[in-house]
Amino acid sequence: MKTSQEEFREIQEKSKKIIEGAIQINTKIESARESHQKLAALAIEKFKTSDIAELAEMLEAWDKENSEAVQKYAEKVNNLEKEVNEKSALIKQIQQSAS
Repeated sequence: MKTSQEEFREIQEKSKKIIEGAIQINTKIESARESHQKLAALAIEKFKTSDIAELAEMLEAWDKENSEAVQKYAEKVNNLEKEVNEKSALIKQIQQSAS
């Protein structure tokens, strides 16, 4: 059986651990707030907004633009390849006719 003094020490130790945990949590919360403020300021500086929904819309629009640009580039490359193949075939034809 524990004495009152032993129980008091255990409770005191438990209380100390809880306080230390609360301090750590508060420190993490403050660090997260500071990070959020810095990132929000950076977003406003670069994108004129820090609103998540607006930023998501911007990202979606940029993704669409990028996809369209890649598709157009692929079409140009495919057309160039087709043209090169046609000219190569024409050169072969001319060379065979000359032989």
